[in-house]
Amino acid sequence: MQKLDINHRLEGRGAIMFIFEYLVDRRNGLGSYISIPSLARAMGKNKKFLLEIINNYGLFCSPKDTDIFYSPYLRTTLGLPEHPSDEEIKECVGGWKSTKKVKESCKKNQKSSNKVATFSKKVAKITPQLAENQHPHYIEHKDRNRDKDINTETTAIAVVKAEASSDFLAKMNLIFDDDNWLRTLEGETGIKLFSDNGIRQQVIEWFDKRLIMSGCNDESGYKPRDAKKYLRNLLIAGRKTRNEFNELLKRHREKAKRKALLCPPDNRTSGPSEYETVVNGVRYARQKESVPMSAPPQDHVYRRWSCIRNEWVAPDQWNFEMEMMARKRMGMPDKLLIL
Repeated sequence: MQKLDINHRLEGRGAIMFIFEYLVDRRNGLGSYISIPSLARAMGKNKKFLLEIINNYGLFCSPKDTDIFYSPYLRTTLGLPEHPSDEEIKECVGGWKSTKKVKESCKKNQKSSNKVATFSKKVAKITPQLAENQHPHYIEHKDRNRDKDINTETTAIAVVKAEASSDFLAKMNLIFDDDNWLRTLEGETGIKLFSDNGIRQQVIEWFDKRLIMSGCNDESGYKPRDAKKYLRNLLIAGRKTRNEFNELLKRHREKAKRKALLCPPDNRTSGPSEYETVVNGVRYARQKESVPMSAPPQDHVYRRWSCIRNEWVAPDQWNFEMEMMARKRMGMPDKLLIL
């Protein structure tokens, strides 16, 4: 960790937190190297930077002959064993087969894409200069956008949503005020639309997306009675859309469990300084390490409490492993506070 601070400072720590957020949303806390380009783009960094963070500082592990990586510390925090079992690894590898096929297909098409790019360069050399009111046309590299197909549904929703009227969706959502119909639909589908308000809200959000994707609107003469028939057909057992909604419910439950583990209810109050907090009787600094109650207030946001020197020190003078060992000897929490 000290080496990471020296090489990348706060930028490196920010990258670690970004990767942790990604892993928390993955099943069993297992990530894939396939996702690195997308993560890098989301951070505004190149993938070499993220790969260096994952591979070179001992914070993450990768099973042999796989494209999986994980954080032993994060898995322990989530209540999982420090290292994944063979069954967990096989399950993840099996779930990513379709993604790998897409990647292999993109690689096969890369040669033809390169030929097109080379040809366009040759043509550009002999093309007359463009007029002032003309604009050049560029050919995008397929490999650069190879993961766009993964977000096709999200993109389609975003494009059509601009045309969808909020008044229309509000009108369609009035069908969820019909208690008698909700009881009937709950009996037919087995989904607790009437008896569970949380599930009903998830159905409403999911159904709005389906309406947007199907292009339904007032101009097409779509009525609430049509929405009732449409929703019933979507939730019929055995249909692809029903399986999709079941997976959505499953993801919501898993996310709620992870959130409960990461953010358990606590008694949180402010600390001696604006940078500190007290959780369940334990004082924590701005950088989430535990601090003795007798220590002076933190005087700077980036200062860290050293149990070895018994004073606030600069980040480059603070060694994670040694400080956690010192805290353990003193009977203090030897793990960072995770919010």
